[in-house]
Amino acid sequence: ERGTVDLLRVTPLSRPDILDGTAIAMVSIAPAQAGAWLALLAWNGTTIAYPLAILTLVFALTGLLVALGAFLALRIERRRDAQLTYSLVALGLFGGGFLLPESPSNVVAKLAVGNPTPATVFSLLAIAGGAALVYWGLRASLSGAD
Repeated sequence: ERGTVDLLRVTPLSRPDILDGTAIAMVSIAPAQAGAWLALLAWNGTTIAYPLAILTLVFALTGLLVALGAFLALRIERRRDAQLTYSLVALGLFGGGFLLPESPSNVVAKLAVGNPTPATVFSLLAIAGGAALVYWGLRASLSGAD
């Protein structure tokens, strides 16, 4: 609405490069916050068994949500409609996550206490792999649009 995308389109950057730049900024916030919380817990004497795995999960989930937001923003013209659709879909995904055999909150809890099951590891790998595929697909769809 402010014409930022129009200004970016006249730069020598490709659409995937623009996506990468904005995604890096948005995706880095949640893992940084989670890392700060993990550091605070450690400073207070709480042991976290697998902090890197937890940060990987946070990074992957954030990447999925950012890719979803970018996809909707590119496909829905009106900003208000895109924001409403994103909010509803994100809430649906959040609620639907609890229906999984290993919900994301269970994965974090099991990784934190050091008791991951094979399903926990599978869930972590599936979410991380899914996030990578979704982002790759979005980026590939933009490459063809140049």
